[in-house]
Amino acid sequence: MDHEDPSPCLGLLATELVLNIAKYSDVPTLAALASVNQRFHAIIKPVLYTADAENMSMAMIWGAKQNMLDIIKYSLSMRGNVNTDSRFEVSPYPMGSNHWHQSLKKGVHEGFGTPLHFAAMVGNDDIVRYLLE
Repeated sequence: MDHEDPSPCLGLLATELVLNIAKYSDVPTLAALASVNQRFHAIIKPVLYTADAENMSMAMIWGAKQNMLDIIKYSLSMRGNVNTDSRFEVSPYPMGSNHWHQSLKKGVHEGFGTPLHFAAMVGNDDIVRYLLE
């Protein structure tokens, strides 16, 4: 006899429910939700970047360090702060919570600076030019 698994599956939640969960989630939780699958990524990405912009705009710092102009452009479109500064040597968010916060621990991360500062420091000339426009 075949039995269907009655256990709930996060991936089967209606979009409205996923957005309702997102509304009460912090940035690390949003990042984790965005990495569940492609559908969740598409649903959560705008919420994640908006929440990040309301906090520290760490996506801007990460994008500048990693030469990810598309991340910077998207962050700015979601009201990311181009003048955000890195007040922590590593992200204030728990490590492992999301791709850009994980990467802050790699490469250049000492000191303070804005996205422009970090882009210049690691030689990401295209991002420097973009941020100066």
